[in-house]
Amino acid sequence: EFDAVFSRAPYVKSKNRKRLREFDTWFELAAKDAKDAGEPPLDPNDDERFFRVYERMIERCDENSKSAIWHWHVFENNLMEEDPKKLLDPNKIVDAVLPKATSVAFFESRLFLHGTFEDPVDLLDRVDRLKRTPTWVCQGHRDEVCPEEYAHKLVDALQAADVPTKPYFIDSGHEATDPVMAKCLKNALDDFATTIQ
Repeated sequence: EFDAVFSRAPYVKSKNRKRLREFDTWFELAAKDAKDAGEPPLDPNDDERFFRVYERMIERCDENSKSAIWHWHVFENNLMEEDPKKLLDPNKIVDAVLPKATSVAFFESRLFLHGTFEDPVDLLDRVDRLKRTPTWVCQGHRDEVCPEEYAHKLVDALQAADVPTKPYFIDSGHEATDPVMAKCLKNALDDFATTIQ
C-alpha cells in the first residue's frame, strides 16, 4: 500500500498529472537535500530512502526544516482534500497552519518509517485474531490515502478467516468528515452497539 501513495510510479501509471506534479514538488526538496549532502541521486520510487531524507530534514530543525515540514503537510493535505478551495500551496507557508503541519510531519515521518520499514506489521497476516470480533469496513471510492484495492484485500482476508465482516464501499474520500463517510462510520458504530448488547 505504501508504494501506491508514496512513490512516483503510480502517478505516472495512472496519468494523474495533478498528483504527479504534487508528488514531484514534494520529491524535489528531498532530492536537493540528498544532492547537497553529497549522497547518490534520490530515486523517486525508493520510498524508504525518500522518507529517511525527509525525516532527516524535518528533525534537523534548521532553516530548511520549515520548508520540509510544509511540503510534507501539503502533500498529505492535498491527497485528502476534495474541496479545491482548501488545497494548500507548497510554496506558500500558512503560519496559522504550521503548528499542525509540524505535528503531522514529525509524527508521520517516524510512524511510517517504523511501521513500514523498521518493524513492519502485516495486518492481513493477523486478521484471524479477530474471529470473535465483528468488523466493519467503511472505504471511500475516492480515497487516495488508503486506496480502495487495499480495503478489498483486507475484506477478502477477513472473510477468508471467518471474521464477521460488513464491508461498505461508498462514494467518499478519505476523511471522516466527508458526510458520506461520516454516515457510514456512524451506522457502523450504531450497528456495533446493537451487536454487543
